[in-house]
Amino acid sequence: GVGTSGYSRAFQDPSRFGTMLKRLTRTISRKTGNGDVHIRRLALASWSAGFAAVSRILSVPEYYDAVDTVVLLDSLHAQYTSGEGAARGAELVDVKMLRHFVRFARDAASGKKTMVITHSAIVPPDYASTSEATAALLSEVGVIAVPASGRNSRSMALALEADERGLHVRGFRGTGPQDHFDHLHLIGDTLRSWLVPRWYTASGERP
Repeated sequence: GVGTSGYSRAFQDPSRFGTMLKRLTRTISRKTGNGDVHIRRLALASWSAGFAAVSRILSVPEYYDAVDTVVLLDSLHAQYTSGEGAARGAELVDVKMLRHFVRFARDAASGKKTMVITHSAIVPPDYASTSEATAALLSEVGVIAVPASGRNSRSMALALEADERGLHVRGFRGTGPQDHFDHLHLIGDTLRSWLVPRWYTASGERP
């Protein structure tokens, strides 16, 4: 959908995500003939406005506890506390809107979970950018981002980074539509870099 409302409405019913997981395990069980299919580890990933769905899911205690990893690919926004207008800056981001992500980031920074956030330098017209929202989240968690440089395989220019145990942030330059779309393609690198080492060893799945 366009904007966050469609994603948020999709999970307005707190039982919907649980129903989806049950249907998934039943389908896999039926197709494989394995009667012991269950969810052992769970990761949520979003790009762009999809963060609204992830926020809804994390608002349910049962799902929050079950989720091990959250990946937000240029996908963390919020409103300003001052409302729409000229006032901008990470210090004006309404962090209450980010409370589920802030909590998850704290758990990740303490090593309990994994969280990966990427952001561009795009400036939206009337709400906080992903760079501002990410900076506000890091401030709440007490993690400092440092300047960084270099380019990845898609020639995306790195601008900053932050790493604290399970919390990983990568900020990129770029202010155009293609710069936003490029973040969607980071999912593979993100999972290989941080999820696979957490979930698997060289000999197989971690206990």
